[in-house]
Amino acid sequence: MSNLTVKRKLLIIVLILLPISSFTGNPFLHMIGKPYADYLMELKLIHHNLDFMEQSEADSLMAYMEEAARVANNREWKVEEAFFRMAYRFRYKARMQPGSNYTIKDVIEGYRAIYVEAKQLNDTLTYLRALRGVMNAYVLDNDYDRAFEAAKRLNREFDYISVSRLPEKLFAYREIANMHYRFRNYVDAEVFFRKIVEEPEANRYSLLQPAYNGLGLIYRYHYNDYDRSDEYFRKILTVPHHENSSEAHYQSWRGIVNGNLGNNLYQRKMYDEAIPLLETSRKMMAEINDYTYASSMAALLANIYFEQKKLSQCKRYIDIAVDYTNRSYPNAHWAQIYPVMAKYYTMTGDFVLAAAYQDSALAYQKKEYQEYDALKLVYVEQRMNRLEQKAKNDELLAQHIRARNYRNTIIYITVGLLLVIGLLIYAIVLYRRKRAAYRVLVKKSQEWAAARKTVTESSACIEVIPPVAPMGSEEAVKPKVFELVLMEQIRQLMSEDKVYINPNLTLGDIAAMLGVNRNYTSATINRCTGSNFANFINEYRISEAISIMSVKKNAALTIDQIAYSSGFNDRKSFYRAFKKITGLAPSEFRENMSDENESSDESQMDAGGLLQH
Repeated sequence: MSNLTVKRKLLIIVLILLPISSFTGNPFLHMIGKPYADYLMELKLIHHNLDFMEQSEADSLMAYMEEAARVANNREWKVEEAFFRMAYRFRYKARMQPGSNYTIKDVIEGYRAIYVEAKQLNDTLTYLRALRGVMNAYVLDNDYDRAFEAAKRLNREFDYISVSRLPEKLFAYREIANMHYRFRNYVDAEVFFRKIVEEPEANRYSLLQPAYNGLGLIYRYHYNDYDRSDEYFRKILTVPHHENSSEAHYQSWRGIVNGNLGNNLYQRKMYDEAIPLLETSRKMMAEINDYTYASSMAALLANIYFEQKKLSQCKRYIDIAVDYTNRSYPNAHWAQIYPVMAKYYTMTGDFVLAAAYQDSALAYQKKEYQEYDALKLVYVEQRMNRLEQKAKNDELLAQHIRARNYRNTIIYITVGLLLVIGLLIYAIVLYRRKRAAYRVLVKKSQEWAAARKTVTESSACIEVIPPVAPMGSEEAVKPKVFELVLMEQIRQLMSEDKVYINPNLTLGDIAAMLGVNRNYTSATINRCTGSNFANFINEYRISEAISIMSVKKNAALTIDQIAYSSGFNDRKSFYRAFKKITGLAPSEFRENMSDENESSDESQMDAGGLLQH
């Protein structure tokens, strides 16, 4: 039995058991001035009672509501009057007077008008109540696409309001869960049932039982987890009694729990254990005239006795199920009864009746599938129509925007082009300035490199300053005569033997070549050049690299080839030293060499024979 059917039957039972026509005085006046949560349940009952009233009673209730709105003289009760008037015009008139021209479409428009105004006034409670009304009206109108859209909006808004302020939040959760359950979206339905059971106030509004029941059905039909399903059904019996619920309400749930636990045992094929629970449920539900549920219990019992080959018992419960189904409205459970009747008459040899009942069972089963498929198809078609309409609206909006903005397009383009042109001119100017500055550095670097080759003997300790002096360099202390002599010998090793080309050259190697102490050699270099050995060697290597790159013939050489030819053993140290001495990266040096910077092969050979590398 579906969760939706259970709730519908319970509602009818509760309403039948409660007084529906004996109002003494105005039932709304004592609600004025109270918080909405305090009179919600009583107000809901009055709304539902409209389905069972004579016209005169409904008219009296409408007059009482108008009186309450006049006495209260505030927006809250004017809204209640508007809600009640819609219920009065639709719930009673549409059902008791089919010719009434107040349709569900009118109800939807009425709710819309209320929530639009409420949103403008920042009246959150009224807005959400009206939006919930729209959602349920869409369901009645079979407009499931819009119903689910409204449900999503409600769910988003509910995150910002508590149940104590708006108890209808929980009722909306149940309605949304039922919508998903009807479409067999069991996972989504489970989410909303859990929202209810996790809310401490749920029992106050008699919503714990239907939520637990929904979870039990989901675990039966979707997860096939009968243990978890049993767990949720049993939780229904643990729900404490609340003043808002009658004893008949709890009795009906006890019958439902017994039936569902018995059904789970039936699914497990534990027939002997299932029989007493199903039989208890059948009797309890028949006592309160819920023949629909009682019929399903009888059908299950008939199936069990058929499986146990107890044909007389099977026939007895078939007859009981048929009787209950004939008494129920609508006759919803023939689909459960016909299959067992077909099996019974096959077993007893009456193949004509067996075939007839089998055909009837298949017809009901086909009808059920067709109804569900049609339901899904309607939803899909509605979604497609909404998307098509949205696409058309979007296109119209786009055309309107294009028309509105057309006159500004040329101005925007013109301004954009001017900005682009201005930026390009600015970038060209900057580029040229940067390139000119780089070319100056290139020229200075080349002059520095050439000057290092022409240092005379008399100027052995007069160091040629690099184009970009190292930051933090200290002024050299004036060298002694014997240091000048040693420095000249070091320079000869550099200029004549080009020992710096060896990437593994060390200070110890230089000292060994000259036959002097290593520390003495280091001190001489520091005193004569104001720099350490590594910088001294790197200046020669960078000078060599500049000389190589300044020759047109060497344009095809890679940076790595130039680095290795200059005495560096890796690209990274070459880049670092080149940038430190010249202020440029090797690639920038090459890119910014002008024709006047470049030397011919012959002149370069005359200057020092650099091309041999």
